[in-house]
Amino acid sequence: MSVHHYSVEKKRAGWKKEGKPGGSARSPDYIFRYTRAELAALFPRAQIRAIGFYGWPAQIVITRTAGHALARLGRGHMISAYGTTGPSYLALYPRPSRQARIAR
Repeated sequence: MSVHHYSVEKKRAGWKKEGKPGGSARSPDYIFRYTRAELAALFPRAQIRAIGFYGWPAQIVITRTAGHALARLGRGHMISAYGTTGPSYLALYPRPSRQARIAR
């Protein structure tokens, strides 16, 4: 899941964390920018990586190699939670044993 990041740069620039963003008339009516801690609270088992380094050279390479560290430092236009390692579907809903199926 990718969300807008309330990054260090945005805080310093005075951007709103939540509410009507500035910009053109075509901008959205409402925006919520997440901190890394807020996204981690929603997806506690996910890995979180900063993405969207606009104006930086080789932003894809930066995201892949340093995205995790940069998210911890509050950098990046967006952040992404991915790769949850939660219990599998089968662990949550185990298949009945053969004996239980026969008994039905």
